[in-house]
Amino acid sequence: MKLKKQISAITSVLLTCGCATTTDSKLIEIQNQLDQTRIQKSTLETEITKSNKKIQQLTKQNHQLQLAIASPASSRQLELTNAEYASTTNDSLLPETLPLASSKVTTKECYARILMPTVPSSTEQKEATQDTVSFLYWHAILCSINTTPIIVRKLQQALLTAGYNPGIIDGIIGSSTVRAITSYQKENNLAVGQITIDTLKSLGVDY
Repeated sequence: MKLKKQISAITSVLLTCGCATTTDSKLIEIQNQLDQTRIQKSTLETEITKSNKKIQQLTKQNHQLQLAIASPASSRQLELTNAEYASTTNDSLLPETLPLASSKVTTKECYARILMPTVPSSTEQKEATQDTVSFLYWHAILCSINTTPIIVRKLQQALLTAGYNPGIIDGIIGSSTVRAITSYQKENNLAVGQITIDTLKSLGVDY
């Protein structure tokens, strides 16, 4: 701006002295306008650069915000999927082991939801009922971590003593042992489907 004022002052002096013509004055004025335009252009480019940097920052922040919003939604969807799967399993006829809360106390019992048929209270009701109605109940069962070969051998021996064929007394729960357990449970009105604590107690097996 100082240079512009100096040029204008010099031009005025030259015009006053007659040393500069009107054409020279116009050329100097045009040059001043060009200089001012360049200054405005430089200022505008600086502002555009600042605006672009601001836009990049906002875009990055927006992207991070979308990721933060999407992450809990994915976790929530997974939780809902797991809950639906667990609900479907609980309502099915297959027994499901109920997960126990972590604890320092060691226990030999778990709990499972097992299908248990209802037993008519009289012969007349038994004859009147064509189809057996069954319900799901929670029963204490022997946890898999405590189902050792020693306990399985005791169970197999007890079944054999009770008149049920568990197959070879080898401490392994095979198909013959499963059939023997199921037959014993059905004939003694016990919950069928797992090695329940009631079944072990009924057979006199120390677990």
